[in-house]
Amino acid sequence: MKAILLKTLVLGLGVMLFGGCTKQEPQIIEKEKIVYKVKAYDQLEELVLDLANQLQSSNKLGATLPNEIAITAFVDLHQLNKTTKFGRVLSESFYNELFLRGFNVLDFRGQNAISVNADGEFFITRDVKKLSKEVKNSYVLVGTYSSFGKGVAVNARIIDNSDGKVIASARSIYNVAGNCALFENCPKVTTPVTPAKPATKTIKITTDNCSKKTCPK
Repeated sequence: MKAILLKTLVLGLGVMLFGGCTKQEPQIIEKEKIVYKVKAYDQLEELVLDLANQLQSSNKLGATLPNEIAITAFVDLHQLNKTTKFGRVLSESFYNELFLRGFNVLDFRGQNAISVNADGEFFITRDVKKLSKEVKNSYVLVGTYSSFGKGVAVNARIIDNSDGKVIASARSIYNVAGNCALFENCPKVTTPVTPAKPATKTIKITTDNCSKKTCPK
């Protein structure tokens, strides 16, 4: 009797242990995803702060901060006319960081009027037809990024719009790479195409309702 009870107890304990591991495994995976996202956000925050501090300290104009800086999207170094979510997030972050440091920041995406529709109220736009014909500014913030290994090299410059001279420069490394959604380079998922079945033709067989003896000649 004791042997049976001991065996039952051991089996029950085993089920509890293995059952507990099975339930905890998805939670561990989910925690790893959350940690990765937090790490990526922290790295991005540090990247923007580092670049902004370098631009401020390397400013050739000294105490006289540049007037009316227009900020453009950070672009892929190998495709200067293409940006991604990463490039747009960087440029948007610099509106805040440069403004807090006393730079005169210009947002040229404002429309001539506020647009109102069922989705809400809007003022900034990328529709060139709704933008002003001309933007008066003295300087432009430009930036590039390029992947290498597990990192991304990011460069930023403030350029004098009148002669192209660089008045401030910064460079830093973004160490959290591999986020294909952020860089918009996720592999495309292709759905296998089922070959179409060849069309079949049918021949109908009918009768003229007569026999050889009664059919007309």
